[in-house]
Amino acid sequence: MKDVAEPVATIEYLLETPGDKCTWLGLLQIKKEYQGRGYGTRILGQIEEIFRGQQVKNYRIGVIAENEPALKFWKKHGFQEVKSVINEDAKETITFEKNLSEL
Repeated sequence: MKDVAEPVATIEYLLETPGDKCTWLGLLQIKKEYQGRGYGTRILGQIEEIFRGQQVKNYRIGVIAENEPALKFWKKHGFQEVKSVINEDAKETITFEKNLSEL
């Protein structure tokens, strides 16, 4: 994989949300032209190193159920489904969690 000089992703995370007190990866979005090249996996590994450095044992993500490529990516990286809800846009959102202490 060749390094690039421009940002390839947008990332957002919260070490502890006010509601459930969990760590959440709110957004990991890879620019379209860089998808499928391993950047998501590489960036996810870096995020998990940050989380481990903060003593995070597990973290959650939310995925729109109809986003098949995203579901495949997260499942491939060891995420387990926790629950499913219908969001304010009437779309099913699945909450996944990954346990970092088992790795």
